[in-house]
Amino acid sequence: MQTGAHFFFILRSGVSDVLETFVQVCADHFDASCIEKTTSYMDPRTKRVIEVALPVPRLRPGSVPTVFPGCPSYLSVRDQSTRETPDAKRNRQEASQLARAVEESLASYEAEQERDRFSSLEELRARLQGVSVSPKWTVIHKEECSMFLNIIDYREPCLNASLTVFANLEVFACYQGSPIKNLGSAVVPDSVQKVNSLLEILHNLSMLSEERCTYRHLAQAIHSLLDQLEASIDEGKRRSNL
Repeated sequence: MQTGAHFFFILRSGVSDVLETFVQVCADHFDASCIEKTTSYMDPRTKRVIEVALPVPRLRPGSVPTVFPGCPSYLSVRDQSTRETPDAKRNRQEASQLARAVEESLASYEAEQERDRFSSLEELRARLQGVSVSPKWTVIHKEECSMFLNIIDYREPCLNASLTVFANLEVFACYQGSPIKNLGSAVVPDSVQKVNSLLEILHNLSMLSEERCTYRHLAQAIHSLLDQLEASIDEGKRRSNL
């Protein structure tokens, strides 16, 4: 530790005399941040920074004594902080509010993702209790699978489409008794682990069913019109022969 340094106390303005005093300086006269107790260097071989304790603490370059016990308080400067300006305070508060909003948003997103995920049929059944499945689908839970059935014409029930989720979370989609992998521009995945993904598959199956039903009804309407036209032509020919 460096000791025996010379410095001067200059009295406040209005006093003409300058008092020169010899003072022994020790660690008590410096702020803790001015004192180095360790040193570090980088190992050129391993690139690791190694920190070791100094045998004797030392002052940082440029350190100035700021603590003078037993002297007037104005000579000791322990707090160098300045008053925060209104702009700085506003910016700090806005940054704090933004950080808190981002943190809350991330927490909400993680919670939503957790509610959406499942890793077993039991978890799937529990998750489905908190969502709304379209009434077009009849849901049947069995020990080895969960089935989603689209049944039409309840007087003479006909299975139009189905989606089965097995215990290993593999999925199997069928449309009118035939396996199906492509649902328009979408593809039925091999497995599913999110409720939203499952609901999307069911929605695409419903859209495919409605689209094909529309085509079938249109074909039936055209066939009926052709039958009426043919009957009208036959009636015209019959009358012309009379």
